[in-house]
Amino acid sequence: MDIKSFAPATTEMFHTPDGHDDLNKQMRMIDLTEEDLRLLRLMKPVVEQRIDDITNQFYNTVLGVNKLEAIILEHSSIDRLKKTLREHIIEIFDGNVNEEYIAKRLKIANIHKRIGLEPKWYLSAFQNLQNVFITAIYNETHTDAERIKLVQTVTKSLNLEQQLVLEEYEKENIREKEEQYLLVKNELKHKIAEFSGELIDLSIDTNAAVEQLVTSSNEVDNTFQRTAASALESQGKAREGHGQLINLTGQINLIYAK
Repeated sequence: MDIKSFAPATTEMFHTPDGHDDLNKQMRMIDLTEEDLRLLRLMKPVVEQRIDDITNQFYNTVLGVNKLEAIILEHSSIDRLKKTLREHIIEIFDGNVNEEYIAKRLKIANIHKRIGLEPKWYLSAFQNLQNVFITAIYNETHTDAERIKLVQTVTKSLNLEQQLVLEEYEKENIREKEEQYLLVKNELKHKIAEFSGELIDLSIDTNAAVEQLVTSSNEVDNTFQRTAASALESQGKAREGHGQLINLTGQINLIYAK
C-alpha cells in the first residue's frame, strides 16, 4: 500500500449520523473521522483478498476455548459462522456508520445475549480479531507512518463497534432485571393478597367459634341457674314436708295419750 493514498484531507471532519447525539460524542471522543472511514474503504480490497486467512486465524483461536466451542456447536456451525464473520468484516471496511450499521451491531448484541455469550468472551474474541487485522496491516504496508495510521483507523472502528454492542448488552441486562423485579413484585403481591384472604377467613372462623363458645357458655349458665332454682325449690318442699310430718306425728301421739 502507498501511504500517499492515505493522505488526510486538509480539515478533519467527524462523521455525524442524524439522531444519534451520544454516538456522535463517542466518535468525537475516539477521534473517528470521515477520513478514517475513507481509509477503511481503501483497505477493503486487501481485506477481501485475505478474508479467508483472517477468519481461519480468528476461529482457530476461538475454538481453543472449550466453552466457546460448545456455544458455537449448540447454536450454529463453524462453517456458517465463518461465512457470517466474512460478511461482517467486509462490512466494517465499507466505511459506513449509518442506521443499518447501528442496527446490525445491536442485533449482534442481542444474539450474543440470547445464546449466553458473556461480554468477557466477546471482548476477548474481538481483541483476537484486532490482532489479526494488525498483523495483516504490517504484512501489507512498508512504512511505519503508514502502519500507524492504518492501525489507528482500524482500532478506532473496532472500538466503536464494541461500544455499541456492550451498551446493548447492558440495556438487555437492565431490562431482564426489571422484568425479574416486576415478576417477584407481582408474586409477592399475590402471596400477600392470598395470605390476607386466609387471615380474613381465619378471623371469621375465630369470631364464629367465639360466638358459639359464648352461646354455649350462656346456655350452661342458664342450665345451672335453672338447676339451682329447682334445687332450692326441692329443698323448700322437703322442709315443708318435714314440718308436716312432725305435726302429724304430734297429733298421733296426742291420740294415743288419750
